[in-house]
Amino acid sequence: MINDAHSQRIEINARMKLTVMEQIIPKLRNLKNYTKKRGLHELSKEFHRCQRPWAKSLKKVNKIKIIYHEACKITHESAVFLETGRMPSGHGVSEMTPEQREKIQIRHDEYAAEVDRVRTVYEATIYELNFMKHEYLEGMQAAFDKCVAIERERMTVFQECIELFAHAIDSGRNTQYAKVWQSVDMTLLNYTVDQDLEYFSATIGPAMPYKWPAFEEWENRPSQQYDD
Repeated sequence: MINDAHSQRIEINARMKLTVMEQIIPKLRNLKNYTKKRGLHELSKEFHRCQRPWAKSLKKVNKIKIIYHEACKITHESAVFLETGRMPSGHGVSEMTPEQREKIQIRHDEYAAEVDRVRTVYEATIYELNFMKHEYLEGMQAAFDKCVAIERERMTVFQECIELFAHAIDSGRNTQYAKVWQSVDMTLLNYTVDQDLEYFSATIGPAMPYKWPAFEEWENRPSQQYDD
């Protein structure tokens, strides 16, 4: 009985080695050559080429948004100072002198004009960015589809290799591996390559939720109170 078990184990190991050497390794080697030939580095560069103009315009939008919001904030604060006749000082809050009021009025008028000017620029940059959206999406979709084709091939080969390995062990005749490969068989039975590809698309690809840049009005969030 011990000899039978030993012989069976030798047979299993020999079958596994043969499968690995003659079927699995060639598949993996071909896969490596396939992915190398398809130029993963070039695909990465293609993504960057698609993103570069969009990222440049988005950076411009974010920069002008900060300028617009800062101008709105200063205009609002100076209007409050003029209305109340009080402003922060080194000793807390104090009444404004005529000279201070004049300076605050000038500052208010300058930034009120700046708000109107920058708002126009901000809206224009948003429009320009949205105008690029269709081309940006098309380019990213094309690059993503090329990656999906490579990933589908890679995952299919790995799935085939696991199935070959499971068949080589032949868990039905070897109780030592039966539970392990029963779980593997169940996983393979329930698995499809499309599941992972759909997940990739939904989390980092074209199917993920979008939040496109839009005009954001400044909101007053007072951090200080100027009342006694």
